[in-house]
Amino acid sequence: MDIYLQKKDILTTRAGCPQIKIIFLIENKSLNNSLSAEHGLSLWLEIGKEKILFDTGSSNKFIQNAKQLGVDLSETKWIILSHGHYDHTSGLAEALKLAPKAKIVLHPNSIVPRYSIEKNNPRKISMPIESKKALLQIKEEQIIWNSGPFRLFQGVGVSGFIPREHLEQDKQNFFEDPKGQRKDIIPDDQTMWINCEDKLILITGCCHAGVLNTLDYLIKITGSPNKPIILIGGLHLYKTPLQNIQKLIQDLKKYNIQTIIPCHCTGDTASQEFSKYFFNTIKAHTGFIWKVEN
Repeated sequence: MDIYLQKKDILTTRAGCPQIKIIFLIENKSLNNSLSAEHGLSLWLEIGKEKILFDTGSSNKFIQNAKQLGVDLSETKWIILSHGHYDHTSGLAEALKLAPKAKIVLHPNSIVPRYSIEKNNPRKISMPIESKKALLQIKEEQIIWNSGPFRLFQGVGVSGFIPREHLEQDKQNFFEDPKGQRKDIIPDDQTMWINCEDKLILITGCCHAGVLNTLDYLIKITGSPNKPIILIGGLHLYKTPLQNIQKLIQDLKKYNIQTIIPCHCTGDTASQEFSKYFFNTIKAHTGFIWKVEN
């Protein structure tokens, strides 16, 4: 189910962009011993009165973190899955127990088998079977299978498949079979956007489509060629050589990037390099809260 955008689809109120709050429910690192961390990602978004859960981590740990952070997951209206890897989908079944009427937005390829292969050793990284079963147990109309841009509500949506125009900076050893015969380009990788009058906020899970491809496509479909960009999420650069990261940063200077909040699979090296060239680089962690207020 794809809904293509009309021009000037902008999130706004009479007072301007509504209040936006993003809470990191789970991330690779935590600065608070009372909050769990894991190799995974889950974000809670409050956009005006809308409540969105973006990804569900590698386990159910994000749920306990949510309680400590004062987040009521039963209020979830939308669950967005950035792609079908386990570290973004493992908590889906428990999330649906708390919010059984939430609508789920995901690409059809999110549920296919997939593997990471390093030194001829295959590792299964698919969506867990418990999460797939949970999808079968809810009403069909709650599930939105999007392969292209989908609009959640005014000024907010997800990209669906992101075309690959630029070469990747990160070498990805992902396959659809354990023998490594079918390359997985991860077509289900999608980015969420919040298109305000004065800024474009992009939220990525792992950005497997590539940072430049993601920026180009999201700018295109939102009709936002000149707006300041706030880039939040995993950028999958943790295994990328330093020279490739530095080349990427030179390319990123062509965009109007106001803020970068890297996390999860971005890696410390890339995050440190970003902070050298982009003044407003903020390293996120479990429990981190970012707000836009008017």
